[in-house]
Amino acid sequence: MMRYTALVVSLFVALLNMHLAATRPFHSLLTTRRGIGMPWLEQLILLAIPNTLIFLSASEDHTASTRFQLAAAGWIWILVQAGVALYAVCNP
Repeated sequence: MMRYTALVVSLFVALLNMHLAATRPFHSLLTTRRGIGMPWLEQLILLAIPNTLIFLSASEDHTASTRFQLAAAGWIWILVQAGVALYAVCNP
């Protein structure tokens, strides 16, 4: 259940970024931000890493402590991205 929730929240973040790209000239999918130079690839990486952490946290191969740490790190990462996107949408 947690894996699917993380996927839905990540899609929400991606949609917020697409909305920003459509409505704000400084925040478009073709402008460079934060140094990588390919924003769509950057967004894919920034959403794939925390989802991978959350998917790994469901594995029974790890100890409970490690699984908790993986899930917490993934959720913190996703929620920070969502917070930044919501802040950018709400403050023009």
